[in-house]
Amino acid sequence: CWTLLTTMRELKGFEEPSGRRRPMGASHGHAHADKRNWLERRRDEEAALGITTQPYCLIVGGGQGGLGLGARLKRMGVPTLIIDKAERPGDQWRGRYKSLCLHDPVWYDHMPYLPFPDHWPVFTPKDQIGDWLEMYTKVMELNYWPRTECLGATFDEETGRWTVEVLRNGEPVTLQPTQLILATGMSGVPNVPVYPGAENFQGQQHHSSRHPGGDAWKGKRAVVIGANNSAHDICADLVENGAEVTMVQRSSTHIVRSDSLMELVFGGLYSEEALESGLTT
Repeated sequence: CWTLLTTMRELKGFEEPSGRRRPMGASHGHAHADKRNWLERRRDEEAALGITTQPYCLIVGGGQGGLGLGARLKRMGVPTLIIDKAERPGDQWRGRYKSLCLHDPVWYDHMPYLPFPDHWPVFTPKDQIGDWLEMYTKVMELNYWPRTECLGATFDEETGRWTVEVLRNGEPVTLQPTQLILATGMSGVPNVPVYPGAENFQGQQHHSSRHPGGDAWKGKRAVVIGANNSAHDICADLVENGAEVTMVQRSSTHIVRSDSLMELVFGGLYSEEALESGLTT
C-alpha cells in the first residue's frame, strides 16, 4: 500500500512544462538571442554535459529504472547524465536468453510519459522492450553515455559534490556531480552459488543471464538450479530443442499456468477488464 499510494505527481513550485505550460518551440525575431535550432542545441548539450559542464545528477545504470528517472529529471530541467556499460540502451534485455518475454503483463510496465501502444502483446518479448528503451532514450532527449563503466566514487563533505571515476570507451573520465544515483537494479549482479567440484566440471556452466538459448542443446543433458520464472523459461526452451532437463528445486514454489493466473488471480484486479470496469489505484 505504501508503494502504490506514494507516486509523485508533481512538486509545487517546480511544475513540469507539460500541457498548457509546454514550450512554444518556434522562436522568431531579432530579439531572440539564441539563434540555434533544436538540433544544434541538442548537439551542444550532449557535447558539453560531463565534459565542459558537470551534470547536477549522475545516474549509474541505463535500464528502465535509470531511464525513467532520467526522463523525470529532464522534464524538471535538472542537468542529468545517465551512464551504462552496455553498447546501446536496451541491451540489458537484448542480451538475455532467446525465449525471454517480460513476466509482468504490459500494463504493469509502462515508462513515464510514454505508454506502450495498445496493440503490444500482454507479455512483451525482450528484444521488443530493448528497442522501446532505445527509442525512449532518444525521444525523451536523455543524455546517455553507453560503453561507460563506473569504477568508484567518493563524496567531499566540504564541497558537497561527488568525484566519480568512469571508463568511457576505454578512456578514464572524472565526473563531479552533486547527486549520485545507483540504478543498477536488483538483478545487476548474477548470484552464482559455489559447488564443490565445479572447477573440474567439463561441461558448460553459466548463470541464467548468460544463457544463449537452447538451440545447440539437442540430445544433451542439462541441470537447471532453481524453480522460478527464468528457470521455467530455460527448461521449457531446452526441452523444446530436444534436451533432457532436470530442474533442482530447494523449497516449495507455486506452479501456475499463465492463462489461469491471468484469468483467475489477476483478472479482477490487474487487467484491462479491471480498468474498463472502473477500477483505479
